[in-house]
Amino acid sequence: MNICVCSKQVPDTNEIKIDPVKHTLIRAGVPSIVNPFDTYAQEVGVRLKEKLGGRLVVITMGPPQAKEAIRSCLAVGADAGYLISGRKFGGSDTLATSYILSESIKAVEEKEGIKFDLILCGKQAIDGDTAQVGPEIAEHLGIPQVTYALDIKEVDGELQVKRECDAGYDMISVKLPAVVTVVKLPYEPRYPTYKTR
Repeated sequence: MNICVCSKQVPDTNEIKIDPVKHTLIRAGVPSIVNPFDTYAQEVGVRLKEKLGGRLVVITMGPPQAKEAIRSCLAVGADAGYLISGRKFGGSDTLATSYILSESIKAVEEKEGIKFDLILCGKQAIDGDTAQVGPEIAEHLGIPQVTYALDIKEVDGELQVKRECDAGYDMISVKLPAVVTVVKLPYEPRYPTYKTR
């Protein structure tokens, strides 16, 4: 199974400041992390890859320093990572971001010589909290989506998704390819370890 994880680098603080002119986040001097929900999406991807084989590719859109987010994803099981960066992309809203990511997914498929069976996203980014990018990627690509996944299993070429809802959870089957957004899981994601010499 070939899997793409859309990951985002976000500020690691509650004291986010907004540029009064550009109305964008001021990231200078603020430590950054991989969006926590994206770490759960990555964990689902790694587990599926370990069980089913295939490639796991991470795509992130952001400034040059977002390379650190890709390195973190590579350290916990991704096979390749791509940074989509450019001044024109700064301040993109969710519609623009999802369009750029969907076109990037197609470009990566061409470059890697594969088709993604599954595209995973965290349910939302903690710096925007919109929960719109994953579903919009599915719309741009014209493929099914399932949001708020608690668990994902592949069964006979389809995904069985345990989906969080107000009354508990639903079990949903979805044909591949598909986009799935992931919530906080009942198990912890892997984190990079740093060896000292």
